[in-house]
Amino acid sequence: MKNHLSKIVMALLIVMTLLLLAGCGGTAEAEPQTPEAEVPSEEIVTDQPEEPAPEEKDNPKYPVIELVDIGAITLESEQNDVLKVSYPAGEWTHLEGVDPLSLAYTETLGTNNAMNVNAQLTAEYPGTLSEVDLEGLRGSFEQFEGYINFNVFELRMFNGAPAIYTESVMKYTDEYIDLMLETGAITQQFLDENGGREVLLNIPETAQIYFYTVKDGNLYTYIGTYYNEEQKQIVMDTINIMAQTTEAV
Repeated sequence: MKNHLSKIVMALLIVMTLLLLAGCGGTAEAEPQTPEAEVPSEEIVTDQPEEPAPEEKDNPKYPVIELVDIGAITLESEQNDVLKVSYPAGEWTHLEGVDPLSLAYTETLGTNNAMNVNAQLTAEYPGTLSEVDLEGLRGSFEQFEGYINFNVFELRMFNGAPAIYTESVMKYTDEYIDLMLETGAITQQFLDENGGREVLLNIPETAQIYFYTVKDGNLYTYIGTYYNEEQKQIVMDTINIMAQTTEAV
């Protein structure tokens, strides 16, 4: 399983790099050559837990992420070839030509501190997320330890089912860029087409939320990027809304 999760991590890293470049006015809005993130469900699912007993549903052992009340919010929607999501109307701008489906917080668009979120259908997944999946994913990030530092990496309950929730901080350095090139997370061609490594080195330290949920037999991944604590809740609430409204197409 670790090998396949590593492929997913590589795909997420290039998506995150792409969005940071697009947000700060780079040329990365062209469609990327993203490493393949979709893998067969039988390669991911290793140990499916039994259906929780009624008392466990009422008193879950994982922290609960409360659902944002979408009935009180005006929403707009975007879709690509694989999924459709809704989000607060007027607050976010859809990034045209960026794959996966991505949004930038409108008032920060074009700055060096552009908040963004994206949603992607990662794989078919017929079960529920477990602690085995959590540890496998954590292990896949280990090679980037020191460059991506996780403050939170845990299972939480979302909409009645386990979800993987992480909070991390990342800063591009020459060493980190070299490692991404060595592992294939990015290519030299990608760097050259987007202004070279200096563009990445000038991106400020960024904080990310990675959020993994299962809905209707599919594993979805959401990444949100922000720069201060005031922005964090905006990003998390938007991911919450997107995860509630995501539909496969």
